[in-house]
Formats: sequence, C-alpha cells, structure tokens
Amino acid sequence: VVFDLSREFLGWVGLNYGNYRTRVRINPFVGIHCVPLMKLVAELSGKKYRMGSVATFAVHLGTICPDVDVVEFFSETELETESERLAKTLAQYAVPYMRSLASYEALLPLLQERVPMLGGYPQMVTAALYLMGRKEEARQFVLARRAEYGTASKIARESFDHFAIPFLSLLNN
Repeated sequence: VVFDLSREFLGWVGLNYGNYRTRVRINPFVGIHCVPLMKLVAELSGKKYRMGSVATFAVHLGTICPDVDVVEFFSETELETESERLAKTLAQYAVPYMRSLASYEALLPLLQERVPMLGGYPQMVTAALYLMGRKEEARQFVLARRAEYGTASKIARESFDHFAIPFLSLLNN
C-alpha cells in the first residue's frame, strides 16, 4: 500500500502475512518510498521501476508502536473490529513516522546505517547523495564500496557493479 506524502515521497505499508489453520497473522512494516531515488537505482541497475513495489526504508510497526507487534485474525475475531484497530494504529503512529522520513536529509542517515546489510542499501545511499547534489561524495562512496567488496566478496562486488559502473558513467557525462 502506498500513498502520497509529497511529490517525491510515498508512504509505504507492507502487510506480510501468514495463513494458519485457525488464524491469519499480519506482520505490518511501515516506511517510505522515494520515487526519484528508486527510479534512479532501477534505471542504473538495468531493472524496470515499479512504483511502490518495495520500500526505500521500512521498519516493523512494533518499532515505532511498541504495543503492536502483529495483528491476528482468528476465525472467531470480528474482522471489522481488528481491521479498524490496525487502520487506527497505522494512522496514529505510522503516518507521522512516514512524514518524518519524507526528505533526503532524514532518509540518508537511516540508509547509511543499513549499508552493511547490502540488499540495495549501498545503491540507495549513492542515489540519495547524487539527488542531494553531493555528487563527489557519491563518487567516493561508490569507489570505496567497490574496493571493499572487491576484497570481501565476489558476489557483492558483481552485484554492486551492475549499478556502480553505470553510475560512474553517469557522473562522467
């Protein structure tokens, strides 16, 4: 689920679920989808951009709302009551959180913390720096990651290079 926060940022909700014999468990994640950033990463990685398909940054709802871990719908649960509780919780906690992330300045430090996880975070940090006009810092970040991945993991290096080489070419044009 995505919705407009601004011209560049969408609120993002991911409802991971498990379907069990006696219940359905919803594991909600909330965050932000930065359209220009995700478009740039997709384009330079040779992938098709799909708006809102993944979050740029997301956390489990329980991280920002400790009273809500998962939502469970049991066969005897009134669906409307539990659905309404989830919607109210998202409106109360998730939407303000999403709004707090809706700038490159707020988003960049969170992405930088996740760089060691890989999973596209190095690419997103690079794109954020570039879109913020910090092009030389983006270049240095890419060169440092390529050097690091070249000595640590061939798979990480090859994966990152699918983005990094076109990015460096973009900077040189």
